[in-house]
Amino acid sequence: MPTDFIGLFAILAAARVRYVVVGGAAYRPLAPVDPLALADPEQRRQWQVIRGMQVFSFWDSTNTRPTVDVMLDPIVPFDELWAEAQLVQIGGLDVHLASIRHLIRMKEAAGRPQDLADLERLRAKLTEP
Repeated sequence: MPTDFIGLFAILAAARVRYVVVGGAAYRPLAPVDPLALADPEQRRQWQVIRGMQVFSFWDSTNTRPTVDVMLDPIVPFDELWAEAQLVQIGGLDVHLASIRHLIRMKEAAGRPQDLADLERLRAKLTEP
């Protein structure tokens, strides 16, 4: 199935949403809850404690756009991610990509086998000329 990243980025740009791509990235929530509850810090904390949630996922019912995960309690605060993000042009759109340094911090914190495997490659990128 095709994944329309450019379409997703265009939707976010049109809505003036500030975002930073940190993963290999009208949606509806995967969980059966009101997505507006994301704005409530206490609700996010409850999801983390009670359900063990780390991200709130939105998916496209047409399966043409990627699932979007919103971090409930990010390792790196959004303003810090935004400030250090690399700006690239994709399909004529400005896209902010997380810095290598921030990706390393997030993968170290996640600690999953794939994340740990990625760390060596990411650290090597920091030393490239």
